[in-house]
Amino acid sequence: MAAEAAQPIKNIKEIVSLYRDLSHYPTLYSATVGPDVTTQYGGKYCNIYTEWTQRDLDRNEQVKFCRQYIVFHDNNTIVYSGACGNSCEIKGELLSKESLSGSLKAVLRDTTNAKGESTQFLEVWDKNCKIKSINLTSLDKHGKVYEDDQFGCLSWSHSESHLLYIAEKKRPKTESFFQIDSKNLGSGVSDGKEDAIPKPIKGDQFVFHEDWGEGLVNKSVPVLCVMDIESGNISVLDGIPEYVSPGQAFWSPDDTGVVFVGWWHSPYRLGLKYCPNRRSALFFVDLTGGKCETLSTDFLFFHPD
Repeated sequence: MAAEAAQPIKNIKEIVSLYRDLSHYPTLYSATVGPDVTTQYGGKYCNIYTEWTQRDLDRNEQVKFCRQYIVFHDNNTIVYSGACGNSCEIKGELLSKESLSGSLKAVLRDTTNAKGESTQFLEVWDKNCKIKSINLTSLDKHGKVYEDDQFGCLSWSHSESHLLYIAEKKRPKTESFFQIDSKNLGSGVSDGKEDAIPKPIKGDQFVFHEDWGEGLVNKSVPVLCVMDIESGNISVLDGIPEYVSPGQAFWSPDDTGVVFVGWWHSPYRLGLKYCPNRRSALFFVDLTGGKCETLSTDFLFFHPD
């Protein structure tokens, strides 16, 4: 006799309860395997750092949390593996990346103040504490940092002295033709400092800037940026062709250059996320001379991971 077919759930409360139970199952977002460590007894182990996403119905948002594991092995087989401690929510983290040695970790964090204003920080942590925190928004060297999977990256140099990331190109400020200049209301005496500040472009506040479409809204002209860990200085790399948007960048083996994928702006940007068969190529920009050259043929599909 055939087994009876499962009966559909019609009670609303049961449906809600089932959906809530299913929402507790997290989805793996990323994983990083740390370097091997040898104990005093000759055993080897490594730490695995993972990030997960989970739907929080009460807060009506997707939350991200981290979970760490330890794996003991003998190069060929796993002797023991297990979780270390409890899971912990990651608040405001947009990107994170451990250095090659595992001794440092970079975090891109977004915070919101009481006025609802968003600020991005680039942080560097060691094993014990935060050793560097740079307010990228106040520096005003570029726009928002890209955290998406299409363009975004956070890459350590092999010397672990610099960080590479992608951000929106800084646009000149704009204002209305009818905006009253504050200097015209003053005494008319200038100390020379105001003259050095670039003047806003009048009448361009509603100029349309084409972006890359769904999932990449407000991302139009990305630039390559490098942070010096020691000094905290931010540099926007020159020499990138104006007809491509760089992304998925990483350092060359000797740290003298950067390799990236460039997507052509022509014939249009819109819809890249769900229509990725666009003209693209692999590029290399030499940091010593500023020269950029093409390394591959067109229509390249590539990801450094």
